[in-house]
This record gives sequence, C-alpha cells and structure tokens, in this order.
Amino acid sequence: MSVSLQRLRYFHVIASSGSFSAAARKLGVAQPALSYHIAEIERHLGARLLERSARGVSMTDSGQVLFRRADAILRQVEDLEDEIRETASVPHGEVTVAVAVTMARPLVPEIFAIMDARYPKVRTHILDVGSVPAMELIQSGRADIGLVPNAADMPDCEADAVYTEGLCLISRRDGRRSKVAPIRFDEIGDRPHVLPNRNYDLRRRVDEAAIVAGCRLNVRYVQDSQEMIRAIVLAGLASTITQSAQFNPVFERPLLDIRPLVAPEIKRTHAIVRRRDREVTKAMQAVNTALREAIASLVKKGTFPGQYIARRSASSRSRTSG
Repeated sequence: MSVSLQRLRYFHVIASSGSFSAAARKLGVAQPALSYHIAEIERHLGARLLERSARGVSMTDSGQVLFRRADAILRQVEDLEDEIRETASVPHGEVTVAVAVTMARPLVPEIFAIMDARYPKVRTHILDVGSVPAMELIQSGRADIGLVPNAADMPDCEADAVYTEGLCLISRRDGRRSKVAPIRFDEIGDRPHVLPNRNYDLRRRVDEAAIVAGCRLNVRYVQDSQEMIRAIVLAGLASTITQSAQFNPVFERPLLDIRPLVAPEIKRTHAIVRRRDREVTKAMQAVNTALREAIASLVKKGTFPGQYIARRSASSRSRTSG
C-alpha cells in the first residue's frame, strides 16, 4: 500500500506527540495498529523514520523530511475541506442575466452594488438587449435568467412577476410647467415620434394600441438604441412612447412632459424568467434576490415610477400554476 493520507496523519501525530502511546490516545487507535502502519510506511519508502527509546520516539533525518512534507500536505487538505464546506453554503460561480434594455440603465449599477456587497464570489454577467433577444437568450440557454416583459409568451419557462409600469407619451417640455395629465391615444395627433422597430415588444404593443384607438402614429424616426431615442426626445425632435423608467429622474425627467397613456392603457409587467429544465444554483438564487431587491429599491426611490410586485408564497404559486 502507498503512503495514504491516513498513514501520513498517523505519522504526523506520533512524531508530534513524541510517543506511540500518546498518539494512540489522541487518535483513538490501538498502539499495535499504529506500529504496523509506521512499519508499512518505512517498508514502502525504504527508510527508517522513527527511533524508539525509553523516552519515546524521535525522528531520523528521513523522518524529519517526511514530517515537514506531511505537515504541509495535511494543512492543504484541511484548507481544501474548509473551502468545499464553504462552497456548499456560499453562492459562487458565474451567472449570465439578460435584461430588457428599457430597464437596464438604472438597474445594472444597483444589481452590481448588491452583488459586490453580499455575494462577492458570484460573477454576474449582464446582457442589456431588446426584449425579444432577451427571451431568445433565455430560451436558448445562453442566459441563465432574465428580466423581460411578456413572460407569458415564453413556453417552458418559470416566470416570477416583479414590476409593472404603464407606458407614457414622453416629449421635451415646451412650457414652464410639465404636463403630467393622462392623454388618450386619439389626442396624440400627428406629432413626430421616435420608436424602435417592430421586432421589439414595446413597438408592437404601441402599434396594437394605436389600432384599437383608431389613430395613426407619425413615426418620423426608427431607432433601436435607447440612447439614441433618449437623445432625440431630449433634443425636442420627437416624442416617444415608452416607460418613463429609462429617463433619469434627476437630470432628464424635469425637462420632459411625461403623460400616462389611456384609452387604451398599455401596461408592461416584467418578470424574472428562467427555463424550467435549468438547474437552479445558489448563485442564480443570489442574482434573483439581488434583482428583486434592486427593483424594490428603485421603486422606493422613484427611479422606477411603476409598482413593485412582491413575491408570491409557494402555496399561491402552486394554486396559480395548477
């Protein structure tokens, strides 16, 4: 038999204790058994390790070499055991998150702040994309979880609704006071708009609402970049229809008229989504918790002017899914 970890421990304790009898008491192993294991190590290595005397045992030169190496190896094993135990209880690993771009700008820094403070061993990779690409990333498995609207359109996925907000008509303010009163679709008129293309869920929802209201929107600019849409609106070139959450509440919203749309009203509910067949790791649970806390915090601050949806109990989820 080779020099096993068990035999290294026996040798280490005998050499540290200075006698076989003391080591036997400490290890709870019979003294003849310890003598047998030491003899087997010496036979395997071809070297005398311990010298017996009336005062106990002392290490030979070979024994001192083995003791130093055994001490380092056993310490590494202890460190490894501690690390494994910690890993089993502390979230760790990498999680890829797809976030609909209309929510990403204020949300991402908040998520990273929570993750850095509470889950430093989780590496969070956030992809800010359109709602449809975000859904595709989740369904294809390239994203572990996502925050997207219209989760009901995603088969084979678990959805945890977390935030809802109505769409608004948003334009550069042209008076001293901001217009905040709701506006009907048929009151929008022919003012120019900037909107994303029809591959985006938001654009499709706006077009459907315009059809219901029996009016035609004047879409002057088609831009998929949220940064470009914001720039065009802030420059006063066009209005847009979107969630007000994507405009900064301190520096941008005071410059804008933000009017909730009614008749018909358009609400978008965002949910934290994952594939049902995807194993839920502790790291994914940590990111899910951080997403919820970040959204709740932004709603409380007014950065997200919609409503936070508290987590349902397990019993209510099972009733709903049944």
